[in-house]
Amino acid sequence: KKVDTAAANLVKSLLSGRRAFVAGTTTLGAAENGVDYAPCHGACSTVTTAITDDSSDAKKCLSSGKIGVSKDATTCNLACTDIMCTFGTAYASPETVAGMATCTDTTPASTKKITVMVDGDMSTNPFIALAVDGAKAECTTGTSCCLSVHKMAADYTAADANCAVRGAADMSDMVMGVGFAFEGSIKDVSACHTGTKFGIIDATAESAGGADNVAGVVFKEDEAGFLAGIIAGQVSVSKKLHVVAGVEIPPVKRYADGFKAGVEGVCPTCVVGVTYTGDFGNAGNIGPTTAQTAMADGADVIFGCGGFTGSQAIKYASSSEATAIGLARTGDAAWVIGVDADEWVSTFESGAVDGSDKVITSALKKVDTAAANLVKSLLSGRRAFVAGTTTLGAAENGVDYAPCHGACSTVTTAITD
Repeated sequence: KKVDTAAANLVKSLLSGRRAFVAGTTTLGAAENGVDYAPCHGACSTVTTAITDDSSDAKKCLSSGKIGVSKDATTCNLACTDIMCTFGTAYASPETVAGMATCTDTTPASTKKITVMVDGDMSTNPFIALAVDGAKAECTTGTSCCLSVHKMAADYTAADANCAVRGAADMSDMVMGVGFAFEGSIKDVSACHTGTKFGIIDATAESAGGADNVAGVVFKEDEAGFLAGIIAGQVSVSKKLHVVAGVEIPPVKRYADGFKAGVEGVCPTCVVGVTYTGDFGNAGNIGPTTAQTAMADGADVIFGCGGFTGSQAIKYASSSEATAIGLARTGDAAWVIGVDADEWVSTFESGAVDGSDKVITSALKKVDTAAANLVKSLLSGRRAFVAGTTTLGAAENGVDYAPCHGACSTVTTAITD
């Protein structure tokens, strides 16, 4: 604790003239060169250069505001191995984003650095792909912006997520967590990294700690589900429809509840079944298996709202093949509805995949808009970033329904009207 510096500064304020003396309290920390650590002296065989290098890095982080320990010590877990100003790949690996400048150690300090944290594949998860696309689109329009995407390792733990997000925060002006799974890590890390902005999509800022550097975006999924349900209720002939859902969390439940309300609004005699599979990754082929059971019970419309589980369910249900996704197909193919993104474009590859003609719509959650808005808030200056939670619904152009594409002979203009 550099008491000599403090005393010298007080004397200097007197000797420099009346205007140099400033009443009030001055706080000295690492940034003001007011605290430091002493040399190892006779213990340097134990306190190696590698150790002092780590301490030097930590001092730089403290001085730059990238980490802070002004809150209680348990909040700022200094035991995390990625606390330093470099990002390790032990917890998350960088993903390539075509046509986008990736943030590196040599990126100029004036460039705004954004790291998007994901826990799934962009190629198989439309939700993640949309978020990355939105961040990329806004970052590309920025005058000075780079974008990195880091994917969590398989079977990661909460501690792994904390370290990965902490490492990302060390190197970024903004860290964006895609999905509610990053609530805990952003809550822990944002309290320490007060100089970094944090955004989380599909979770509230309050659930992610509610610090004044955290912005959350949630959606009115019930409205998107409702719009898709209005179409589905008019297409179904058997009057039986089924939702193949993922984990029973609030966003998924809102989708299912809204869909049921939309169907019943136009078809009071229709019956809507809902199965929460408890999985987003199609473990054990649970999506197609659930769709198979529902179709055997007479369902002729399948709404998949469970990540990869839902996507595989609708690929199975819409297929004209005798075997699809590893399961036997009997009877007529069902009409299907995607979720989050336009799955006729993503899952069915713009009509190239068998069954694309059975996709009547998708319940859209404009994750790309949410991600773009977060990036824009960073690029537009300090006052543009607003902490707290933003909710996007139909009124905010945050939810919608997708075109009927190859199924428009069934989804008539009267229905879309």
